[in-house]
Amino acid sequence: MVDAAGLFGSAAADDGTKAGERRTKLRRWDHVATQALNPVGASPVKDCSLKELWDKTKAGGKATMFFSNLAAGTDSGGLWRVGVGASQTAESLLAAIAELRRPIMKQLIIKVAYEKALAAAAALEPHLKILNAGKGSETGPPERAGFGSLRSAAAAAPEAARPSQSQVETAAAALYDFLVAEQNPLRAVLALLSGGGSFYAAAVAEKTARAWVKHAPATREDAQRAAVARAFGGAGQQDAQVEPGPDDTVGLF
Repeated sequence: MVDAAGLFGSAAADDGTKAGERRTKLRRWDHVATQALNPVGASPVKDCSLKELWDKTKAGGKATMFFSNLAAGTDSGGLWRVGVGASQTAESLLAAIAELRRPIMKQLIIKVAYEKALAAAAALEPHLKILNAGKGSETGPPERAGFGSLRSAAAAAPEAARPSQSQVETAAAALYDFLVAEQNPLRAVLALLSGGGSFYAAAVAEKTARAWVKHAPATREDAQRAAVARAFGGAGQQDAQVEPGPDDTVGLF
């Protein structure tokens, strides 16, 4: 995984981190989904093993101690920060479930697979909503106020609106059971629809290329000259091969 810190300014901008120290507060570009995104193909996460993924996540990079709050230790936020990671996992899954329920998806996915995925999503969704603290959940309790100035939606809500400890424990157990299950139709559909990020990367690349054609602007001759220059200007390096990992699409049918 490539460390992207520094692309968007100083890594120690406003979180109290001293120069040379690795951050525990993750920016959006620090997370695994961003770090592992391949803008010209499928992400290596698609085929890597869980062990390989966790080792990379836990190791972090030059600017961060880890690439997921789930990997926080006692010296980097402890259980509270791991809880942030669980909340962020819930938020991501809820966003995907919302997309899955779009009417067009019913036409794109065969009925048996779609219905299985929706049933699994319906069972998990109430628990995800309890765990999702919302945007700004990086901010911890008062003694950890230095990690950020934003208050989480849960912390800002009236006491009566907050879930009870029992509800949170039940929700966390439900998410855990979902994660340890060897097979799950929701997981399978998410893996298939993600295409290792290649569908998103291709859609963005194609739209960017259309913007180039229309607003650069570029002519057909420009495209031909550029292609010839690339083709005869030197060969690129071959990408490293990725070791096969678990197939998350198993169990859908």
